Amino acid sequence: MTSGREPVAPDSENKDAYNAWIEEMRMRDLEKEKENYEVRQSEIEGSGWFAKKNYAIGEKISHYIVGRYEDVRRGDAIEEGSEFDHGAVQCGVTEDGDALYIGVPHSPRRFINHSCEPNAGIQRAARPEGGWDSFIIAIREVNPGDEVTLDYSTTQLDHWQMEGCKCGKPACRGMITDFGRIAPGLQEKYIRLGIIPKWMSDAVQK
Repeated sequence: MTSGREPVAPDSENKDAYNAWIEEMRMRDLEKEKENYEVRQSEIEGSGWFAKKNYAIGEKISHYIVGRYEDVRRGDAIEEGSEFDHGAVQCGVTEDGDALYIGVPHSPRRFINHSCEPNAGIQRAARPEGGWDSFIIAIREVNPGDEVTLDYSTTQLDHWQMEGCKCGKPACRGMITDFGRIAPGLQEKYIRLGIIPKWMSDAVQK
């Protein structure tokens, strides 16, 4: 069991100590998440991320700091078949249109499924010391036992699509595409909810 005080990061040049610190920080994240979420079979696909408590609209479901102690890579820098390839979580997209991934192969967040009618979204804010605060927030009321879902289109701007959406919602679009190709009305809704970076909203509104 970890103590309440967060350990100070050792010098990154001391690889053994630094890697041990990274692992302890990841385990702390996992312990925090066990209190509020669980991973189990999803009706959408595979495993899903399920809430154990109520979340009101706008409430933060999860908070993580991208680039704090996790490896951040562009999509084209991920070696196919690697542990990173199988366990990474997309955390957003850069202004240049490159997808960013964080290497957290044991994080339950990797089980968050897509839905065309999601109950959560991601808000991001740059940190003065570097990295980004990333918040998963409720955009609908979330009750205990509800599967937490995101619209994957809100994390993509470059030309991209995934065939055969399995969310089963009445508004299912049939395929998952980048943000630029969803309906203008839906784009506006997500922008109003604050889950689209300003540069992305500016790009589609030009």
